[in-house]
Order: sequence, then C-alpha cells, then structure tokens
Amino acid sequence: MQAPDESDVASKRRREVTYWVDEKKGLFPLVWWKLLPLVALIGAAVIAIMTLIMIPVYERQVINNAKAELTAAGIDPSSFSFDASYRDLDISGTLPDGVSVEDIRAAAQRGDGQRDLDLDFREASAPVEVEEEPDTTPVVAPTAPTDVTAVASEAGVVLTGEVPSEQHRALLVSSASKGETVQVTDELVVLDLAPETAGANGRVFQLAKLLGAVPEGAVGSASITNTSFTSEWVVTSAEDEAAIQTVVNEAVGAFPADTDGTARNLTDITVDAPAVDDEIVDLQAAFGALEVEIRENVTFATGSDVLNDTATATLDEVVELMTTYPQPVVEISGHTDNVGSPELNLELSGLRAAAVRQYLIDAGIDGDRIQSVGRGDTDPFGSNETVEGRAENRRVELEALATFVS
Repeated sequence: MQAPDESDVASKRRREVTYWVDEKKGLFPLVWWKLLPLVALIGAAVIAIMTLIMIPVYERQVINNAKAELTAAGIDPSSFSFDASYRDLDISGTLPDGVSVEDIRAAAQRGDGQRDLDLDFREASAPVEVEEEPDTTPVVAPTAPTDVTAVASEAGVVLTGEVPSEQHRALLVSSASKGETVQVTDELVVLDLAPETAGANGRVFQLAKLLGAVPEGAVGSASITNTSFTSEWVVTSAEDEAAIQTVVNEAVGAFPADTDGTARNLTDITVDAPAVDDEIVDLQAAFGALEVEIRENVTFATGSDVLNDTATATLDEVVELMTTYPQPVVEISGHTDNVGSPELNLELSGLRAAAVRQYLIDAGIDGDRIQSVGRGDTDPFGSNETVEGRAENRRVELEALATFVS
C-alpha cells in the first residue's frame, strides 16, 4: 500500500479545520486577525477620553503647585491671574511691593508638573497725590441783603448798591445794557454770598426785568431793598407807560407786604410826550428830505400797482421815521400819468397808495396810523408829454397829520 503524499495530508487537515469552523459557527482560528483594526480604534478612543478627563486635572495641579510654592516663598498669589494649558503655565498681574519678577519665577518654577512658565507682570502705579482745594462755598447769610438803585438818563444807566453774588450783578448789568446798546456804569458791590440766598433771586430778577422793559431814552430810577420796590419814570408814550406798569405789577409778589396787606411797591410813571404838532412838523420835514428819493424810487410800471424793487430801501426809511415820531398819522396819496381813462387812473392810483400802506404795516407800523387815497392823474408832478415826465407822475406822496380828514 502506497504511503499518502504530504501535500494530501495538509490539504486534508485544512478541510477538516474548515469543516470544524463551519459546523461550530465559530470564528477561531480562521478570522481572529480581522478584529485587529476594531481593537485598535477602541483603544485609541479610550486613550483620548482619558486624556480629556485628565488634562484639566493636570492643569489644576500645575496651578495649585505654583500657588503653594509662591505662598511658601512669602508671596501672596491671590491678586495674580493663572492660566494653564496642559503643563504650560502663564501667570500675570501687578508686582507686589518689594517683589520682583525673578522672585516670582524662582518660586513658581518649584511647583511640580510644569513644562513651561511664562510671566507677565507690570509695576504698580504710584499713588496720585490729590491736593485738597480750598473750600470756596459762599457763606450763606441769615438774610439776603439786596439794596440796589438804578438811575437812567440820556447818558445811560448807573447801578449802585449791594448784591449778594456775582450772578446777580451780571444779570442787572446785562438787562440795563439792553444788549450793549445802552452805556452802563457798574458801581455795584458784590457781597460774595450764595447765589441762591432766599428771596434775593426774586427781587433782583424783578429789577432786571424792569430795566429790560424800560425803553431807551426813558429817564428815571428804580430801587430795591429786602422789603421794597420803588421806581419813578418819565416816558414819552402811553405804550411805554403800560409796558413799565405791567412789569411793576408782576413784581408785587417778590416783596413782603405791610401788616395791612398792602405791598411795598411804589411806582410813579409820568408820560411826557412832545406835542403832536411838534412831531408833525418834524416828521413832515423828514418826509420833505426824502421827497426826491420817494419820487424816484417808490415807483410803478405803467398800468401796475406792484412796487418796483427800488422802493424797499426808501420805504424802510419811512418806517424808521414813523417809529421815531409815533404820534402823527400819515396820509399816502397815489398818482398816475394821463395814460388811460380818468376813471381807471383814479382806481389805479388808489391801489398804488394801498400797496405802500400795506408795506408799512407789514414792517410793523400800526395800520390805524396810515390812510391811503387815490388822486388819479389830477395832480401831475412832471409833464405828461414826455416819457420821463409820465414816469415821475406815477408816484406816491406822504403827508403827516394830527388826524385824518374824513
């Protein structure tokens, strides 16, 4: 009998092993090596998880070790900032008195677990010495003395007396000067008391208000004390009288009343207006001085009641004159050339006079002081036979009167 071939024996063994694996449904010994990648992956995951868990532990340990060494070296670490990245340690802060960066480094490096140490420290700022300012708080008096007199004349206003504070003085000077248009002589004495002393504000304010209301050119005086308000004025119109009286009436509450309830507020206002006849003469003389300018500038196109642009500056002068002489009334008469029918010219001349009247009203003159009439072509100034003469006839004329003639 022939001996079996060795290769046949090995093949048989392989078949037997394969059969055994298939029958038992097991994995060994054919496929164990296929599990190696999975085992490696699981191992790496375990290592990573342990690392994440342990790194914060290492970092806390590095910080605590450094703090312990600093404390042992007599350096207080409570004001320092510590930051660890694994085994690398950063310490920052302000250097304590008598401690250098090298002192901190030498102590902190003795802490276990460090790999690298980084220090960031700054010198402590020197304390700033603040000089105490002297106490400049004004001394508050038991009462607030106010004793001021204002005297107004054609030369300006003179202020005398005593006021509690610089603020009160500045208020009175500003009001009396009316925007620096009136010359003010300031002889006030400032007592350097508190600006809010009781009662003083109200009294000074009322005097300042009165000085602001008194028209330029008014002559008179006003005085205030702790208990009284007196004034005496000479004005040139009823309007100025009313303006002063209104302020005086408002001032009553700022001053104590007598025992019978009567306010200590004495005011005497005299209206000393120039005679209306005198103002009429003066105003008409002023119109006469403007006659040529009015005739040349306050003009209209043929057939129009619209003022030419040249009229504005001249009519503004008329406004100023009527403001200076407030008593007379003024009649505005309109005139035309002889182009067109007399009826149409009469109507047109009235419209031209009305246009001038409206300009003056818009500029602030009381409408009751102005009357407009039309004269048509009945009163020519120049010749209607020439272009120049007809232009001169398209004009207005102004006349100052005591009252209007109905």
